Amino acid sequence: MAEPAADPSPAEAARGEVRRVLSIFGAVLAVLSGVPLLATSLFVLPTFAAMFAELGSELPALTQLALNRGLVACLALVPPVLAGLALGGVVPQRLRLPAIGAAILFGLVSEALVVVALYLPIFAMADAISAG
Repeated sequence: MAEPAADPSPAEAARGEVRRVLSIFGAVLAVLSGVPLLATSLFVLPTFAAMFAELGSELPALTQLALNRGLVACLALVPPVLAGLALGGVVPQRLRLPAIGAAILFGLVSEALVVVALYLPIFAMADAISAG
């Protein structure tokens, strides 16, 4: 007959509770890291697209990618989906916190890349003005 599982020590129980709280807090941060990308896709990209259309010059490739609202909206969904998979038990427990951390990092880096991409034509215009 199998022996019943031993109760975890108070230190192990506390560590488990800290991991659970960190996982939930991290998942909330991951979801929130996708919100700026979604807002950028809905509100900022149309404004920048109209402004760049008036310029009439060739846009950098990264800017052309960033102006794809569908792509940016999909990027915004990655952090919440990854966090949901981690909390839902699809990701092994030992990888749960790293997966949530990766979701947060992905959201922040994606937003930074979109912002840089949107400002690249403006920087190019400033270089052309200062050189001319």
